[in-house]
Amino acid sequence: MNEGDIHPIIKEYDRDAIHGLTKSNDNNGIGGDNKTDDPLLQQEYSIILGREKNCFNIIKEQEGIMKQDEQKVKEKPLTLEKSLHDLAREKFSQNIGGQEEEGNDQKEIDYLLPYLEKHNLVGKEIDKEKA
Repeated sequence: MNEGDIHPIIKEYDRDAIHGLTKSNDNNGIGGDNKTDDPLLQQEYSIILGREKNCFNIIKEQEGIMKQDEQKVKEKPLTLEKSLHDLAREKFSQNIGGQEEEGNDQKEIDYLLPYLEKHNLVGKEIDKEKA
């Protein structure tokens, strides 16, 4: 990396060492002590172990919440709701149906009737040439 770049500090830990499960080979495997003597390393391991336990507890809580939500969904009867598109389509069709009913009640507007009345041609038969 270049000078001035920010980069993470990566440090790998042996899981067994964190949990204190490693066997020391200082005395040829006889009477090995599982604990480290370095207090800073012990403190670091305990912090890591505490964070790991915290993560496990949070995961268990979330799993419990998920199970409760699943039970609530199973207990509640399922209802299908119409989508916004279907509701709009239904409302539009009702409005058109209402307009058609109103249109049936009203007379159809005859735009030619005033002209025919003006020239006294209402109810008379007219040939194509006169029209």
